[in-house]
Amino acid sequence: MSDTVDAAYFREKVRICLRLAEGLPWNSPARYQILLMAEDFQLRELELDPVSLPTSRDGHCDSAIEC
Repeated sequence: MSDTVDAAYFREKVRICLRLAEGLPWNSPARYQILLMAEDFQLRELELDPVSLPTSRDGHCDSAIEC
């Protein structure tokens, strides 16, 4: 395993967090914490690869997290 962390690593962590949060009730404190983690991972991903911001074909953000 490599000692370096790249944008793909954080991108995968965002997907995992969003998938976990999706399975929790909307008012769950755990869901809120997981979404905060996903947001943090996404910010770290963007620091490493600023062009990786997910957008749809019409140019709007597809992320569940605010862009």
